[in-house]
Amino acid sequence: MIFLDTNYLINLHVENNKFHERAKEIYSLIKDKEKVISNLVIMEVTTVLNYRLKQDSELISNVYQELNEEYNINIW
Repeated sequence: MIFLDTNYLINLHVENNKFHERAKEIYSLIKDKEKVISNLVIMEVTTVLNYRLKQDSELISNVYQELNEEYNINIW
């Protein structure tokens, strides 16, 4: 089980981020492993994408949907 944090997920989804390519490389290594996030990570990712990085609403909506559908969400 691998816990994905906010910074990693932002780097994975924001293409013009300087760590985007590295995040994609890491994802290729862990794609077949169980990946876990928390509700707090979902809130942090969407907040940073919206307020700090000023990403468009379509990207934010797509990321939100992916986080809820593709990862195991644990409530701690």
